Amino acid sequence: MAEPQIQTTYNTYGYPGLVELPSAHSRPDAELALNFSHFRNTTRTTLTFQVTPRLSGSLRYSALRDVRGNTPGAAVQDEIFDRSFSIH
Repeated sequence: MAEPQIQTTYNTYGYPGLVELPSAHSRPDAELALNFSHFRNTTRTTLTFQVTPRLSGSLRYSALRDVRGNTPGAAVQDEIFDRSFSIH
């Protein structure tokens, strides 16, 4: 009998897992994935590449809209953009 395979999807950060929770499972070697997610005021685009069977890298570009400062009466900024890279 063949061993059952666990199917995983990508979460909003580009890692295998669900929503914001990464899992310990890896994707197939050399897989390239483009992920787009939007939740409330945050839009995140992620490009993920499975480098080796146990190593993947993710490049993210995020846009945060209608961001307020921590102080009362702080000005509202229309958009803040962020870039990040991670190895998992």
